[in-house]
Amino acid sequence: IYAACGISPSCADGFSDPHFFHKQWIAEEEARRRRLLDERKARRAARRSARPAQVGSASVDRKAKRVQRKKFMTFEEQMGLPAAGAASFSRGGAAPPQ
Repeated sequence: IYAACGISPSCADGFSDPHFFHKQWIAEEEARRRRLLDERKARRAARRSARPAQVGSASVDRKAKRVQRKKFMTFEEQMGLPAAGAASFSRGGAAPPQ
């Protein structure tokens, strides 16, 4: 079975736990991952403490966006006609004068 996977018998087979070295490597990698995660959290906390305190934790100062002017008029606007899908029709308002 092991030969099909490319695993040959080794000196590790004589130990009570043949996966000892693999488990040891996994434990080292987990410790390294935790250490990197803790460092990242510390950097993030330092960045957050450097910012001025805000009322809401997720609040961000946003400025109002500029409204872009229409560059071209539709045919109906040029002719002075009401738009084909006027909102007053769909809301049950009065019909436009004819």
